[in-house]
Amino acid sequence: MNVTMKGTGIAPFVLLAWFGTAPAATIGCQSHAPASTPSHAAASPGLPDDGMVDVGGGVSLHVHCDGEGSPMVLLEGCLSCQVMSGGYRPIWSEIGRFTRACRYDRAGAGYSSPAPKPHLARQIVGELRKLLGERDESGAIVLVGHGLGGLVAQLYARDFPRSVAGMVLVDPLTKDYDSRYYAMYPPSALVAARADLDQTGLVASPENVDADDVFGVMADLRRAPLSLGDRPLVVVTRGKPPEPKFGIPAESWVKLEATWRTMEADVASLSKNSAHVVAPEAASIPYEAPDRVVTAAWQVVSSVRSGVPLSRLPAKAPPAASSSAAARTATPVAGVRPLRPPSVADDRMVDIGGGMSLHLHCVGHGTPTVLMENGAGADGTSWSVVLNDFGRITRACAYDRLGEGVSSGPESEHHSFRQATHELHVLLERAAIPGPYVLVGHSAGGITVRLFQAEHPDEVVGMVLVDGETETSLQGLIEILSSPGSSDERRAMTRDLGPWLEDMRTSVRPLGDMPLVVLTARGNEPNPPLFKPDEEAAQRQKVIAGHEMVAHLSTNSAHAIADHSGHFMQVDARRLVVASVKQVVEAARTHGRVDAKALEPFLHEGPYPPRD
Repeated sequence: MNVTMKGTGIAPFVLLAWFGTAPAATIGCQSHAPASTPSHAAASPGLPDDGMVDVGGGVSLHVHCDGEGSPMVLLEGCLSCQVMSGGYRPIWSEIGRFTRACRYDRAGAGYSSPAPKPHLARQIVGELRKLLGERDESGAIVLVGHGLGGLVAQLYARDFPRSVAGMVLVDPLTKDYDSRYYAMYPPSALVAARADLDQTGLVASPENVDADDVFGVMADLRRAPLSLGDRPLVVVTRGKPPEPKFGIPAESWVKLEATWRTMEADVASLSKNSAHVVAPEAASIPYEAPDRVVTAAWQVVSSVRSGVPLSRLPAKAPPAASSSAAARTATPVAGVRPLRPPSVADDRMVDIGGGMSLHLHCVGHGTPTVLMENGAGADGTSWSVVLNDFGRITRACAYDRLGEGVSSGPESEHHSFRQATHELHVLLERAAIPGPYVLVGHSAGGITVRLFQAEHPDEVVGMVLVDGETETSLQGLIEILSSPGSSDERRAMTRDLGPWLEDMRTSVRPLGDMPLVVLTARGNEPNPPLFKPDEEAAQRQKVIAGHEMVAHLSTNSAHAIADHSGHFMQVDARRLVVASVKQVVEAARTHGRVDAKALEPFLHEGPYPPRD
């Protein structure tokens, strides 16, 4: 029997740019006084190439490192950027060509343990200190801090100065943000902005960062400022301003942006050996101008190694700095490879042959194993909000496809879903993750899930499709994008849709009484203006029709429609997704029925009003 349910309700969800989803900048080097020669870095702190590190208090942090050399560069990301941590991939993989480069997920982000509530900045700094081994060598690391991560980096460098060789700050929060920038907000805009901050810090973000605590850190840094002396510092600032918000008039917004730029320039004064880089070509530096950050890191690392001031280094990293040979010739102290402590959880890189390795992260125990498949362009951390909930039900595994997250790559231009399905099966075999499996697929990941089930039906005992693509929705997209009068840009988007559609059509087959839940997002989520209103309404009907069709492939299924959830239902409608997985796992274990009524209490989740 198939059951269709609809829900209503609303809960706000906003991610604020000030925590670090920052816009970018043009190069305008403003060099400060030449630096004296800094001492060469000591051996880099020992961190695993990829794994979980126990930092005490029930918290384990996920770390991934590339390359060799000293000083080690450590990336401290912005708030909630780590939910899609692959966005930093172009930065740390390139830095890893000329020194050891590491990124980690703070508690509550990515694959790391859940964060305490609230998660205070001093706790974050303390966890980072434990992660790095509480070492106090002279200049063991170069910190790269983005947004909120820039504020954390400044606090860490002030409290543990001997550990830090230099810094790169990318659109960082500053000690004067509240006293100079927010002070210019009109009262009504300040109320609206503060409401967003509270929602971002305490409701929407699993990092549980508290806005009042962040403001307290700013005040603390004003009372006891950071001084880097002549240690190298590069500040990279956005040049393309964000759109006005909170009802602030355009002319006032221009003044606010000028104040922001001035504050960022003032950050460069933390060191006598600094440069301020403005990048006008991007609204978000890590995503649109990652080369700016890579060059800044190369300059800081080069200044640390050689003692040459930043003002005498090239404004762009030379080709040699981007070669793998550079990583090998960057000699750590005494030529010793840093110690790599073992992982404390099932988090690893798995060789699948052909020079390819996929990143796998598993939690929990039990059978069947829940296996998550990500949407197009997303990595396994897109499931981070629900991953530990799944792990309390049974063993649950997320992974990064080829070219995503921290897996090897890049993905080839025409990498088919059938290839991805084959690679997933090889991953499970070589990682010794035995079936049976409950497959959970989001968006385009629904294609891989259904192909996997079609090719390995004896290994799959249940499925949950989270606003997944279907042959009906893909056909609708092709018809809209290739309709008469469509732009070349829209027509070009159909290039991959034809093969996707063919793969889907060949995987259609009855599922018998296999437990199946199909979830549909109906919230009126803001989207880029890809479709005209009438086209969007028509496509939404195609999506629903496709989900109903797939639900009817099994005689043991439920189709649940969440009217207030956006496309990333694992974030917007977390409890509904978890309840759906629990239903399918329990039905698979007992050979029972999916209980559609058990999903009803969770149909009201989501931040968006229902569609018309």
